[in-house]
Amino acid sequence: MIRNCAVRFRRVCPRTWESLRSTEEASIRFCDSCQREVFLCAADDEAVQHAKQGHCIAKPMPSSTSLRPLVLGQPDTPSPPPTTDETALEEQYLHEVGKTQALRDVEYASRVCPQCGYPCADWLTTCKVCGYHIGRFSTA
Repeated sequence: MIRNCAVRFRRVCPRTWESLRSTEEASIRFCDSCQREVFLCAADDEAVQHAKQGHCIAKPMPSSTSLRPLVLGQPDTPSPPPTTDETALEEQYLHEVGKTQALRDVEYASRVCPQCGYPCADWLTTCKVCGYHIGRFSTA
């Protein structure tokens, strides 16, 4: 998934890492659509640094399609509870969604979460990435 791509309406870039043009450096590719470099970020701190600089980034994100589909209705036999692996995958996916939101709102964040280090928009009372209660923003 490519994040923080500077396109109108702050949407997520539809391109994939594999579709970008290779450069001399393995962790940087070039997007012919927006004419910008895209930086592959393996760690969260890299993603935050590049987002603060306004760069487009690519960061691995688990797929929500590997989760069990939501089924509504009354089953004939009880469904087995989710496995530990499925629960962990769902938690990881939600965590990555929170990171995407934090990076998207980086320009509205004059503070960072003391627990995870991700930018936290001034109007939030809870970090979108780790759930840490940070309280109201204060100018004092």
